[in-house]
Amino acid sequence: MDAGLTREVQAVLARAGYGPGSGLSVEPYGEGARIGWNADALIRPSITAHAADPEVAGLVRMEGIRALLDRALLSVFHEAGFTATGTPEGDVLVTRRAAGH
Repeated sequence: MDAGLTREVQAVLARAGYGPGSGLSVEPYGEGARIGWNADALIRPSITAHAADPEVAGLVRMEGIRALLDRALLSVFHEAGFTATGTPEGDVLVTRRAAGH
C-alpha cells in the first residue's frame, strides 16, 4: 500500500475539479489506488422524479455518464503522468508509471 500515492491521486482529482461532493472515492489498492464513483446524489432525485416510468432502471444505470466519467478520469491521470485503467466494475485503478514511459 502506498499512502503517498493515494494522497497524490486525491490531489490530481482536486486540481481537475473533482473535489468534495463529486461522489468519487479514493482508496489504496495493492500498489495503486482505486477510484470509485457513488452516484447516489444523482440517482435518488431521478428515481423520485420518474418513479412511475417503466424505464427508470435505465436512468439508474447511467451508463453514458459512467462511460464519460471513466474516459475523463483516464485522461486526467495519463496527463498527470500516471498509469490508469478501467475495471469491469466501473472503477479506475491508478498506479505510478514505470520508469522510462
